Parts: sequence; structure tokens; C-alpha cells
Amino acid sequence: MADIENLEEEYAKLVEEKQLELIWHPERREEYKISFSVDNVVRSFYFFRNDPPMSVFYEFTYFYLYMYLIEMKSDWMKYAVKAAICLRQMPVAVRETYLCWYHKGIMEAYGSGKKAEIHRRQYFLYASGEISLSSLDDMIVEVKQSIDGYLAFCIEILSYTVKCADILGEDEFYVWTRDQYELVERTLKEAINLYGELNRYPVSLRSCLYYFQGIYYKKTRRYVLAEQALQRGVELLSKIEISADRNIRIAQNKIKDILKVIQYSNVKGVKVDKIDEIHQLLITDLPLLEPKYIACIELFFHNSIEIDEENECEENEIVAGESERDGYTFDELYDMAEKGDADAQTVIATCYLSGDGVVQNFRLAFEWMQMAARQGQVQAQCLVGEMYYEGMGTEQDQEKAFEWWMKAAIQGEADAQNYIGWVYDVGLGVELDYTEAFKWFVMAAEQGLAMAQANVGEYYELGKGVPKDLEQAVVWYRKAAELECEEAVEALKRLGR
Repeated sequence: MADIENLEEEYAKLVEEKQLELIWHPERREEYKISFSVDNVVRSFYFFRNDPPMSVFYEFTYFYLYMYLIEMKSDWMKYAVKAAICLRQMPVAVRETYLCWYHKGIMEAYGSGKKAEIHRRQYFLYASGEISLSSLDDMIVEVKQSIDGYLAFCIEILSYTVKCADILGEDEFYVWTRDQYELVERTLKEAINLYGELNRYPVSLRSCLYYFQGIYYKKTRRYVLAEQALQRGVELLSKIEISADRNIRIAQNKIKDILKVIQYSNVKGVKVDKIDEIHQLLITDLPLLEPKYIACIELFFHNSIEIDEENECEENEIVAGESERDGYTFDELYDMAEKGDADAQTVIATCYLSGDGVVQNFRLAFEWMQMAARQGQVQAQCLVGEMYYEGMGTEQDQEKAFEWWMKAAIQGEADAQNYIGWVYDVGLGVELDYTEAFKWFVMAAEQGLAMAQANVGEYYELGKGVPKDLEQAVVWYRKAAELECEEAVEALKRLGR
């Protein structure tokens, strides 16, 4: 059982153990879970064969944990940052699947306010799917069948556009797509041309069309046009006839007051803080727009916001799953490795060993490398020897290192042959034997291994395990030097060659 403070550390062990279990029992990938206990409550996360892909197993499982911690709302913001980092490290196709959950969680954590609203719209976007200009055009054709309906549609677009600027700030317009700009410009032009000067429509509606036009021009930094539009809105309001209906009169006066305040203030400093109020006044004179149209407008004007929470720490980001060998992705190789392909197992092991395309993990690297080595894959046998010698992903064991190096060396693996030569050269766990060492160094050197060639040169230079022969030493040093072996280059300088 873990408390919240220690949960990440405990979870790391659970994730690694689950990965090891799936290496040993690949059939369990069909359906499995990771369970942990916090304050005597057991929580389980369930996963399936390709959910997640193994290339993003670490990021995926930790994303689940961080979303759980965000739900707990205890110091949730730091977990939001970590969840965002996990998402960034996932391939785009996988990431987009989970952005909906992410934005919903952050929205609920903020509760209210501008940031909650930003994440609410992101959540709505990913939950509903994107809307294109062509699909919006289809809806415009529908609503244009009713001139009053199209006016309502135009007002909805323009009020949403201005409200969007209020929430996200002026620079939001500068990340719009061309389609978004085109639609707003077209709507402004059509709305003003069709309705702005027609007396059959209430002055309150017409004046507010100019109001929206003015705010939009201001937000896009066209200040002269903005002032002209706002001035026209005020002129129209001066023509309002006093209504006998007290509620209508109050509404008219409210709009007039708002526009006068805007007109007589510095246009560059216009505050958009009355949008909801004005919008409610407008729709009292219009047919209500169907929810599908409002949703379409909101989605179309929604801009993708980069995941950039406060206090974000710098991370060495890994683009998971992008490592490719011989045209195969990591996940394709992983599936091949599960089916027993020794070469694929070796590649997967080296990815975990180096952190190429996945989070570096020596234990996983060792398990995969050992599986390949047991099938006789000579590179894997050599690397298993290295891992035993260094104690990487397993306990250090020089005896086992020698055993695996010997298995690979007998099969002609040059690196392993050089290692065997080195073992006899220093007497590591075996009796020191220069003659035996020289034999193995020569085997590796004849295959073009630069380090082994330098070792052969040194043996000839010093007369170790072979009669001293400086000419032969120079021959081998030069071969190694041609392969940019620094030790050989230094040896030739020392010998004046």
C-alpha cells in the first residue's frame, strides 16, 4: 500500500514488473491490469494488446496514473504537467485519442475561470470531432432559407468570435487558419449588407452587428475601421424610438449605453466584457438557433492550444515508437520479438539499452537480450556478456560474462573474440595467458575490428605471446589507424611512423 507522496515510486516498480511479465508471458497482453492501493482503496488500470502500443507503454501507463492523481486534486497541477509530457512523447495518432480525457480532467480540476473554459473547449473539440469550412458552408445553405435564421446565424458567429477573443486574448486571431478568417470576413460583409441598413429589423440588432464588426476590427488591429463601425452603431441607436414596452426600452437603453461607452473611450483599449449580456438581448429579437449550429460554430473557431501548463519542467523528450530498423517500427519489431524472432528481440533489447525510441530500461533490455542469446543470436550473446560484466539490468557476474562472450566468440563474433582476448590478457577470472589472448585478438583483427588490430600491434611491439616484431606492429597499427582508432594513431606517433 502506498500514500500519494510515494505512489509514483511504487508505481514505477509495478510498471517494470508488468513489462517483464509480458515479456515472459506475451499471451497475457490480450488483457491485463496494473493495480495499486492508496489509503486502503485498490485502484486498477486495465489495458489490452494494442492499447497501449509497447513503444509507449511507459508513457501510456504513467499518463493513466497522472490522470488519476489529477482527479484526486491534491497538488494536481504538477501532475497535469507530467501528464502533458507523457502525451507529448506519444506518437500523434496515439496522443489524439487521449487529449479528450486530458482536457476534461484539467477542465474539472480548474473548475471555473478562463483556463477551465479553454480546456472545456478543447475537450468539446476532441469529443465531437473537427468541423471544416465545407461542412459549415452546408449549414449556411440550410439557414439561408430563412433570412431571420441567417441573421441569427451571423450574430452567433460574430458574438462567438468576439467572445473567443475576450477569453484568449488579442493574439488568438493570429493563430487562426485562412478558412477561419475567410468565414468571419464573409459573415461580417454579408450581415452588414443584408441587415445593417434594413429598417425592417430592430435597431438593436443592426447596431450590434456594427458593434461586433468594430470589436473584430479592433482585435485584428484595424483601428480606423473599428472606430468607423462603432460610430455607425451609435448613430443607429440614436434613432431608437421610445417603446411603450418597459422591458424593450430597458434593453434598448442598455445596448445604447454600452456602445456609447465604447465609442467615447480609446478604441484601442476597448474591453470586451459585455458579450454575454449583449448576446442575450439580441436573441430576444431572433428565433433561437438550433444547438447543432451553435456547436458547429464553436468547433470551427476553436484553435488547437499547445499543452503548456504552468511550472512545466524541462524534460529530455523521447518521440516514442519512431525508432525504425530495416523499415520496421518498434511496435512491429516487438510483435515479431514476441513470436520468437531472435533478431527482432536483439533490436528491441538494444532500443531499451540505448533509449532509442523508448524509455531506457536496462532490466527490459537484459531480458530481451537474454531471450535472443539463448536462441544463438551472436550479437545478443556478446551483449549479454557485456551486461553481465557491467551489471546492467542484472547482477554483475564476470563468470557468466566470460561464458556468453565465449559462446559468441566461437561463432565468429569479432567483438566477443576481442573480449576473450582481453580476459586472457588481464587474467580476469582465468589464468593470465598472453598466447591465448594473442590468438583471440588476431581472430577479431582479421575481421577488421580496429581495437583488436591495435591490440595485435601492441602484442607485436611488446613481444607479448609472440616474438617481438616492430614491422608487424606498425602494419597492424596502421590498419587500426585507418579505421580511426586513436590508440593506434598514438602508437604510430610514439614509434615515429
